[in-house]
Amino acid sequence: MNFETVKYFNGENHEQIRFFKSLQEYKSASIRVANSLITLNMTQAIIISIGLASTLFIAYNDISNSDPAKDPNALTFSDFIVFNIYVIQIYNPLSYLGSYWRFIRQAWTDVELVLDILEVDQNIHEVANPIKADIHSGGIEFKNINFSYDKNLPEEEKRQILKNLSFSVPAG
Repeated sequence: MNFETVKYFNGENHEQIRFFKSLQEYKSASIRVANSLITLNMTQAIIISIGLASTLFIAYNDISNSDPAKDPNALTFSDFIVFNIYVIQIYNPLSYLGSYWRFIRQAWTDVELVLDILEVDQNIHEVANPIKADIHSGGIEFKNINFSYDKNLPEEEKRQILKNLSFSVPAG
C-alpha cells in the first residue's frame, strides 16, 4: 500500500531493506517454530513408543508365564490384543498434540498483532501548553520543524526527513 508515496519520496531502497529485514525475522521465527514442533513430535513419539513397548512387553510376559487352565483370571492372547487396542486408543489423540500446538501458537501470534493494532491511539494529542497564535499581519513562520517516519525505530535507524527546518512566508 502507498507505493506512490514511497516512489514520490524515492524511498524504494529504504522500504526494500525494511521488507527484507522483516522477511529474515519471519524466516528465523518460522525455523524456531518448526524446530520446536519437530522436537515436540519426536519427544512425543519416543515417549509413546517406549510406553507402548513396555506395557505390551509386560502384558506379553503375563500371558506367556500364566496358564489359563489353572488360573481363570490369567490373561489370554485375545486379552493381549484388546489391551494393545486400548493402549493405542489412549495414545492416538496425543499424536494430534503437535498440530494443535502449531495452531495455538499461530493463533496467539495473530492475537498479539491484533492487540498491537488496537493499542494504537487514534486521537490527535495537543501539547500541554500550546503557544497561542499571534496573528497580526497574515504571515506564516515555521521554526525548527522536524519529521521522520518510523517513530518506533531506534534513533540510528530512523529516516529523518525534516530536521530543524525554519522558514517564513510573508503575507500575500
